[in-house]
Amino acid sequence: MLKSGISTKRLICVVATSVALFAGGGSAGAVELLVNGGFEASSSHFTTPPGWTNIGHTEGVLAYTDIGNSISSYDGLYFYSIGGFASNGLSSPGEGISQTVATTIGNTYRLSVGLSDENGPGLTSVLNVLIGSQLNQVTLAADSSGFFGRPFETYTFDYVATSSLTTVSFTLFSSTDFGNNDPLIDGVSLQEIATGAVPEPSTWAMMILGFAGVGFMAYRRRNSAMRTA
Repeated sequence: MLKSGISTKRLICVVATSVALFAGGGSAGAVELLVNGGFEASSSHFTTPPGWTNIGHTEGVLAYTDIGNSISSYDGLYFYSIGGFASNGLSSPGEGISQTVATTIGNTYRLSVGLSDENGPGLTSVLNVLIGSQLNQVTLAADSSGFFGRPFETYTFDYVATSSLTTVSFTLFSSTDFGNNDPLIDGVSLQEIATGAVPEPSTWAMMILGFAGVGFMAYRRRNSAMRTA
């Protein structure tokens, strides 16, 4: 009888562990796929940031201190500006930056990035955010906080991979004032999203009933053992 009781306890532990893994997706911590997404590996205004490829012209990074800290740091000391020092502050449609990473076909990935712009009064820029073949457009319109005063905002985009290699790129689509409203980019991250399903309410109800049944069986066996002792 005692052996039967131990088996029941083991069964309860197994069920509880399974439910915990099921509820949490059973996945390990997310792995960062991009290199130098915060642009901290270089301090040069004129050299392509490590890990990235410039599109259109060679451009480097800016430090938040370069603009008098008028905008709060989004991620670290440096950010990337499409049309920074190397292009004398003027950028043309199609210019930007890109990076290619390995992906698994059919898996879902999430791109996260902090975006702002030079925030010149009355100016607007449209940025193309391309993940593989998926095009996302972001309009960056100046507000009343002044030049370089518009805080970075976090944007996220989900993407289902269609290839073993996926290119992420940020390119200028259009800009007012002859391109003198550079998009600003910082804190770029690309990670695979866990695919573990979240149980439906009906599934939770069935599991709770299962726990109750296991508990009742353990109770009956305990009582039976006490009566026959």
